[in-house]
This record gives sequence, structure tokens and C-alpha cells, in this order.
Amino acid sequence: MGATDHAGGTSRRGFLSAAIAAGATTQFVPFAAAAAASAPAKQCAGRPPGVRRSALAVAPDGRSLWTADTGATTITRFGARNLLPQDSIDIGDAPKDLALAANGRIALVTTGFYKGPGLAVVDLRARRVLKRVDLGAQTGAVAVAADAAYVVAGEELLRIDPHSGRVEARTVVGRDPRGLALTADGDHALVALNADAAVAMVELRTHRVVRRIATAPNPYLVAAAPQGRLAAVTHNSYGATSVSVLHAGGGARVLRTLSAGADPAGAAFAGNRTIAIADRGEGVVRAIDVESGRGRTLVATGAYPRAIATHGRSVFAADEQTGQLWRAR
Repeated sequence: MGATDHAGGTSRRGFLSAAIAAGATTQFVPFAAAAAASAPAKQCAGRPPGVRRSALAVAPDGRSLWTADTGATTITRFGARNLLPQDSIDIGDAPKDLALAANGRIALVTTGFYKGPGLAVVDLRARRVLKRVDLGAQTGAVAVAADAAYVVAGEELLRIDPHSGRVEARTVVGRDPRGLALTADGDHALVALNADAAVAMVELRTHRVVRRIATAPNPYLVAAAPQGRLAAVTHNSYGATSVSVLHAGGGARVLRTLSAGADPAGAAFAGNRTIAIADRGEGVVRAIDVESGRGRTLVATGAYPRAIATHGRSVFAADEQTGQLWRAR
């Protein structure tokens, strides 16, 4: 584990906060592509040039967004309005997922394609890695709470103090954990267990799995509503076209199954009633009403959208192969 001390007097309690809140969406807004991105890929075509991007997060003020450049060793900031690249930070390894602190100054980035699996704590203003935490197991999704980072590693959910890099708690969750989200009240983590057809509900106070919610096969990526106890998980088995809506409170269960396009990937709530979905296999970003199940197309990308995030009325998505970005309203 390598470590670099960070400057400033930020308190431990004020260092991190929950993921960015979502909002409503309406129409598609064209944009200027990033310098490395190219035209959308056609189905069955060879991989076009560009930088693969696996995750994105919107800054708390909504003015910019950061992407995890899995095809490189960087995270990149883009303007939220024009989607033009503004800055990149080399973190020394290929990033997998990222989450932002509430103050917008710190990014938590999981890594592990080229070097040892771990977590990088990045100061976005100083443009440097403050600390690297070697986790020694396959890392994946990351989420932030007020005073801790939560990382999926191996078959565990880890609670990590980003100041010291110390792993404070380990919870065995199940086989092949993928997506991770924290409930709006901050009491639980939801972990999609891809090989177990279930979502593990972890009580963060006790670090125990308090419920395993049975789902359709291959639960993949998870999103939690900004208020209340709703959550959603996509499914990525062969021919999958569904999204499970969960109740993540007492009596946790699947409330309903929504129909999506082929191979749905990223999900994010736009308010409490609408879920934005990146339909990777269909090349569409769509919004689905939780109650009625009715969906509408926000962006027909013709490519492979995977990562998705929301802020206010905006929905952002990134192409898995080229890194091209889209914004819908």
C-alpha cells in the first residue's frame, strides 16, 4: 500500500458524502464529442478508435462530470453543458469505477487491470493521487458515505477509511458481486450478486448481510432512489431485457419487473419515479416510469452505452467502447 498525505484540515466526518442525487429528464441535447472519441460504432463492426469508459459521476454542483477511462490510466473531467474535455488526471492504472465526495474535491477510484487491485483517493483540484490502498483482490464498484468509502473486492464489501487507507470492516456478500449502491438513508448497501441471482442488503452499522433479495438471473448494476427505499437492478444474462425494482426497507423484496431493451447496463434514478437505463445491446438510453412501466427513448446512440448518471433534469451516458458521451434532458 502506497500513501501520500493530503493537505488541508478536512475533518474525517466531513470528508465524504453519499452519491450524487438524481433529477427529472426530458429531451436529448446534442454535444461536441471528446477529442479521443469518434462516430458511434455500428453493430458487428470492428472496434472504432476512442477511449473506453466504464463509469461516470456528476459533480455536486452539476457543472462538470468525471469519467473512468478504463481504456487508459486516467480519469477525465468534462463540461456538463458542452461535454468538452477540460482536464485529465493520470492515476497510474486503469480505473474501473469512481465516486465523488460531496465537496466535489475528492474522487474515489477503483483500479486493477494493470497493477494490483486497489482504491485510489484522488484530489481533483491538486490533480494528484493522495493515497493508494492495495486491496489484494478483484475490485469493482465503489460508493461513498459521509465518513467512509465502500468497495466491492473479491466476494466482500469493504469499508475503508480514505484518510488512513485502513480497511475498517469486511462483509462476505456472495459470488461475483457487481453493482453497488447505498440507500438514501445511508443505512444499507445493496450489492448485486451476479452469480447468485440475488442482491445482498448489508446493514452498514453492523456490517452484516441482513437480507438476500432473490432476483432474475445475473443482476448487474444497481441504483438507489434519492429518497425513500426504492432501488433498481439491471440484468445482463444472454437475452436479458429486464430491470428489477426493489423495496430496500423492511420486508425487502422485488416489487416489480420492468421491460427494457437488450442487455441493460447502467441505471440511475431521475427523481423517485423514473429510472434512466443504458440499453447496451440496443444502443438506446431510455427512461422508464417505475409505476406504469412505460418507457421512452431519450437517446438513440447506435453504439454501446453502459455508464449512466443523472443530475437535476440531465441524464448523462458514456459509450463502453469509444467513450463518446451523451446528454439528455
